[in-house]
Amino acid sequence: MNVVGYINNRDIVLKEGSQVAVIANSHYVLGIGDRVCFKNMSQPHLDAHEIEIEFQSNQYCSKHEDQVIVKFHGDEKEYQYFLIQHTVH
Repeated sequence: MNVVGYINNRDIVLKEGSQVAVIANSHYVLGIGDRVCFKNMSQPHLDAHEIEIEFQSNQYCSKHEDQVIVKFHGDEKEYQYFLIQHTVH
């Protein structure tokens, strides 16, 4: 999945095809275009998910491992509902 935006200064929006994910608590500063690959997304009950990060600024030459919290994972329609539920009005 690619970093495509931010919800706030801590939540990062990832997208690949019609799938969207929102992650938090990365130990790295991720920028637009960086790639994130989930290593254990088949176990959604976990509190921390292992990821591999490839930085665009490094020409995707090396991978870095991290653990993040997945706040949301689903399609674009579900993502819009997530935003409505988590936006302060």
